[in-house]
Amino acid sequence: MTLPQGIGPHEGRELELMLKGEKHCAIFHDAVPATGTIAEEIIPERAFAPFVANGTIFRMVQDFPDATSGQTVRVVCFTMPSHEWRAHFLIWQKARLFNGNKTDDADDMLEGRILGYSNTEIAAYIAHKNRNKK
Repeated sequence: MTLPQGIGPHEGRELELMLKGEKHCAIFHDAVPATGTIAEEIIPERAFAPFVANGTIFRMVQDFPDATSGQTVRVVCFTMPSHEWRAHFLIWQKARLFNGNKTDDADDMLEGRILGYSNTEIAAYIAHKNRNKK
C-alpha cells in the first residue's frame, strides 16, 4: 500500500533514527521467496547486522505461515537495548494476524505507538487505511 506523504516518516530511516536514539523499535516483514532471502530493500538485515553483532541493537525474527495466503511470512524486529519487550509484543501481534485474526483500529494504534509514531501520524494512517477499505 502506498501511503500519502507524512504517514510513514520513519520509512527508510529506521536505522538512522535508532542510532540517534530517536526511535526504539523497527519492524519489517515480507513473504519468504523460494531462495529464502528477502531483498535488503524490504528487510535491511545487512544494514542492521554490525549493530546487532556489537549489541547496540537487538534483533528478533519469526517466520509465520499466513493462514490467508498460505505463504510463509518473515517478521524481523530490531530494538534498542532494554526495549526488547517491543519486539516481543509486535511478534505476538503479528502471530495473531497471520493466524487469521482480524485486526482493527486499536491494533493499528498500538503498533503505531510501539513503533514511535505520533497520535497524528497514527490517526492519518488509520484514516487512509479505512478510506481504502471502501
